[in-house]
Amino acid sequence: MINVVTIGGGTGSFHLLLGLKKIEDVKISAIVSMSDNGGSTGLLITMYGVLPPGDIRNCLVALSDDTEIWTKIFSYRFDERLQRHNLGNLILTALYHICGSFEEGLKRAHEILEVEKHEVIPVTYTRTMIKAVMSDNKVVEGETQIRDYSKKKKIKIKTLELKPLDDKIIIPNPKAIEAIRKSDFIIIGPGSLYSSILPNLLVPDISDEINKSKAKKILITNIMTEPGETDGFTVEDFVGVIEKYVNVDSILINSKKPSKDILDEYTKEGKELMVNKKNDPRYVFADLLNEKDVLRHDPEKLRRVLHWIFLRNIS
Repeated sequence: MINVVTIGGGTGSFHLLLGLKKIEDVKISAIVSMSDNGGSTGLLITMYGVLPPGDIRNCLVALSDDTEIWTKIFSYRFDERLQRHNLGNLILTALYHICGSFEEGLKRAHEILEVEKHEVIPVTYTRTMIKAVMSDNKVVEGETQIRDYSKKKKIKIKTLELKPLDDKIIIPNPKAIEAIRKSDFIIIGPGSLYSSILPNLLVPDISDEINKSKAKKILITNIMTEPGETDGFTVEDFVGVIEKYVNVDSILINSKKPSKDILDEYTKEGKELMVNKKNDPRYVFADLLNEKDVLRHDPEKLRRVLHWIFLRNIS
């Protein structure tokens, strides 16, 4: 059995897990950040004190045996009368209250979605929020607020830290530490750099455990830049931010250029193709693109390339 740890959150993790779970003899431990404060998630945190359910929901659905139906159920979004909450977030919040803790509720969610072989692991059960120092030295707190301020002022994030809420200290989830220690491969990304990936690496002991691990560390870079987070970034900029915290052995980069029409649409939204400006022996180039209405990593293409990397590195 190959033990694989993924680190990230959001739709990037969703598509990665869809591909990874199809590789035989792989056990996946999906470690996800707990600092989201936007949309339905933010409202539920404020109203019920629940930990952010959004990334947990996405990863559970991706790892379920019947992803198609659970995606429809857990992504179903109500109208303004229920403040546009999606059903998955409401179910996880209900399980938290019924079971008495987020941890117990998450166990039941694994059972309901029949996620048995794999596991979704919150990086911490401490309530947290990200805090950024912007390039104009303004301090901004909260994922949504940081992104909005960056886009409005057209400035970059200079430094990021994780702030505990409720006057507590941030305690890493022991399951996350255990999964990292047992891992054969650790996959970081793809996903929003400052709001999905780094909040995991900022939790005490997580980066240290990754660096001490003998597992092969694979970084999957994003296809496009993201307004408010990685404006103007090259692959080297992306890697440089990650390597302030952890070292990586292989860097997986999409090699296929999207069509001009869809690139033009993305340009209107302030998004650019993330390109590499230098050569690095760690770079692995492959066609990873799924181009439909939006650009994303293709789960099947990720599966093939990652399986190849696994076979090359398993003695």
